[in-house]
Amino acid sequence: MDLIRDIPIITRCWGIGILMLNLALWCNFLTVYDVAYSWDAVYYRKQYLRLIYGLFYIKLSPDLIGNAVVALSSLQLIEQTTTDKRKLALKILCLYLSVVFFIVYSDLPLSIGQALGINMWYYVSKKSNNAALFVFNVAVNVVWIPISSIALIYLLTPLELRQALALIIPGHLLYFIDEAMSKTYGLNI
Repeated sequence: MDLIRDIPIITRCWGIGILMLNLALWCNFLTVYDVAYSWDAVYYRKQYLRLIYGLFYIKLSPDLIGNAVVALSSLQLIEQTTTDKRKLALKILCLYLSVVFFIVYSDLPLSIGQALGINMWYYVSKKSNNAALFVFNVAVNVVWIPISSIALIYLLTPLELRQALALIIPGHLLYFIDEAMSKTYGLNI
């Protein structure tokens, strides 16, 4: 029973990267100001390493560990349901680029990794063909769970509407390209 080898390779690499970056932050090899994504720092000061650090920056504090678990399990589901590795790489690249674009546009206070994880969660729940989850004997469509959690974040934190929408729109665009465009025009990514 080799649990690490049972995890798909991209999910395993992303999980190890998250752990290593959090260890580097905990040991003070890096600071939050070294890894946080900023348009000015990346494109004007040419600190391109922040794009990679931001991908792995999901804070593993006790109250936020659920973000990493949901992100990694969503990536694992995407990786297991996609048979072609090129299509998987294209999906992840499209989602990553759209998340970076929406973070730049909306000044989202989350890291690229956190926003990517939430968008993957939305994409996986949207793609689950309207599966129902029973909560207190009431059938709840699975896609409403990420939407309601983002709405709750929007109501309880000082997020603007465009920032909250940036947590859903990239995942929805990927779903639209993957499902609707493939059925309508025969485009498969």
